[in-house]
Amino acid sequence: QVANLLLIGSSADEEESTSKRLFESLAKVADSIGTHSIMEDLMMSMFSSYYINNHPLSSKDWEEYILRRKPIDYLPCVQAVLQRQEAVDLLAGIKTRTVVMVGEEDVAEPTPHSVVLHKKIAGSALEIISDCGHLVPIEKPNEVVKVLKGWLGAAEK
Repeated sequence: QVANLLLIGSSADEEESTSKRLFESLAKVADSIGTHSIMEDLMMSMFSSYYINNHPLSSKDWEEYILRRKPIDYLPCVQAVLQRQEAVDLLAGIKTRTVVMVGEEDVAEPTPHSVVLHKKIAGSALEIISDCGHLVPIEKPNEVVKVLKGWLGAAEK
């Protein structure tokens, strides 16, 4: 049995139609003419403007890492998100201690999605990380550790 559950930048909602169309279009463009053509959009959907502006070397490293990947490396993940079915009704069945964490500037899974998770999972904690996008552990690793230490430490008391 799972003792603790951490959900970061997650959703139980089906992908919204506008997001679905956008991500499908970006995936098609990346697959046909290359990821470089969508890099700015991709970076803005994954990282906060704060991270991009204040960590330019790290942002460039991520761009280079993404550009080295072939579309076949990430298209299955994109397709899985686009085909995700709503699971909101299943959340009430979660009885495990849960913390829901989201970046305040998360474009891929906006904060309202995490609020739904929090409200539907009884007793869950909600942590909204400021100046942060979708990749919370990358952008704010110290904040993640701080939250987890406090949350796991509270469980031991």
